[in-house]
Amino acid sequence: MDYKRTLRNITIAFFCVLAAFTFFSQTLADLRIPRVSLAFTQSRVVGQEAIAVGIVTAANTETIFTPVGGTIVQLEERGEQVSGTTVLFTIRTEERDFQPLQEQINQAHDELRLIALNRERVQASRALEQQRINQLMEDTPTAPALVEFDLQLANNAHQIETAQRELEERQALFAQGIIPRHQVTEREDTLATLQRAREEILIRQELALEAQAEHITEQIRARNTQIELHQAAIAQFDLQLRVHTAETESVHRRINELTSRMIGGGGYVEIESEGNRTILDFMPGVTVGARISEGAPMMMTALRDNQFTIEVPIGAMQYFVEVGNEAVVEVGTTQITGNVRRIFSDGGRSMAIVEVNDRRLSGGEFAFVTIQGQRSSFTNTVQRSALREDSSGYYLLIVEAEERLFGVSYYARALRLVDVLGRSDRYVAVIARESLDVPIIINSDVPVYVGTRVRPVDGGDFDEIR
Repeated sequence: MDYKRTLRNITIAFFCVLAAFTFFSQTLADLRIPRVSLAFTQSRVVGQEAIAVGIVTAANTETIFTPVGGTIVQLEERGEQVSGTTVLFTIRTEERDFQPLQEQINQAHDELRLIALNRERVQASRALEQQRINQLMEDTPTAPALVEFDLQLANNAHQIETAQRELEERQALFAQGIIPRHQVTEREDTLATLQRAREEILIRQELALEAQAEHITEQIRARNTQIELHQAAIAQFDLQLRVHTAETESVHRRINELTSRMIGGGGYVEIESEGNRTILDFMPGVTVGARISEGAPMMMTALRDNQFTIEVPIGAMQYFVEVGNEAVVEVGTTQITGNVRRIFSDGGRSMAIVEVNDRRLSGGEFAFVTIQGQRSSFTNTVQRSALREDSSGYYLLIVEAEERLFGVSYYARALRLVDVLGRSDRYVAVIARESLDVPIIINSDVPVYVGTRVRPVDGGDFDEIR
């Protein structure tokens, strides 16, 4: 009996120790797993954003052509930034190669004669418009004369004076008892009628004066309108004259340049840069020592005017992108604001041209572009810290529960997204292949990955680590 009791006690003690170790080992393991805070999707108003990458390129490019034929003896390097006095390339010419220069000079003189004729035509038209304005200014507005009212008033005043005199005479005779009372009354009625007629004439005269003033005002308004039209025409002619002046100066510069090449070239023609430019590339076959014909393209250059464009693709879900949308361009640590200038289709894919203006760019930089659209209401939004991305696209880490012998274990699983519909500083609107009504990991105290066992906590009392 003692042996059996001892064996039983040893067995019970062994199982108790085994259970204690099992419990505490699981508890210690639970303390070492990552802690995560969870959240569910909510309906929010989020600004739509389209994110893409592209290469910064110069907006204004120009192909440089050779004015004469000959042998290339000097070329600037690709990528070189040149100024207005830099020689882009030098060509050694033969005597027969100067014939195109002479033809260009003759053509330039023909252009000068044509510009002079156009200038004379514009000046004549402008003088005619000015003459019409002067005539309108000299013309005095006229209105129908009102002499008839003055004549009527004068006649009425004469009649009233006569009736007044006759009334006084009859009143004297009536006072002497020579004539009856009704003759005095007739003269009084006649005088009252004449006075009423005077008032009517004055009223008609006042109405006629108002109509006359309105007629004069209308004439002045019509004259001013015609003067404005003629002045607008003169402004257009002045603009044409300025354009002809600029064209004349440009042709004169071209003639001087061509003439200097013929006279002082000494067999070599040097082509200088027009303004500050960057040499982008050379045409095929353009190398030092190559023979090139007159009018052939030499090189592609970009004007250094701080104007650049970035061509970026637009996804199928980024339908909100429109011309004029604001875009934030990140080049390294530099952030620039631009606008969508153009949208077009390229091989079944939508593309957007983003235009930026910044002196810190030079072209060729890799740019991260965020095109901002309208703010809209979305059903499923999560914090930006929950959004993750790998080679397969965007995804979220959600938590799934699995029952174990003593309790429940939680594991991180990837929930793949179809696309991101919108972004703001704190939230993103997403659309997924599966239901989004699941707990989503938004923060963790150590990095977590798909399949990692996690421990949910409330509040996330730790720094954000993804």
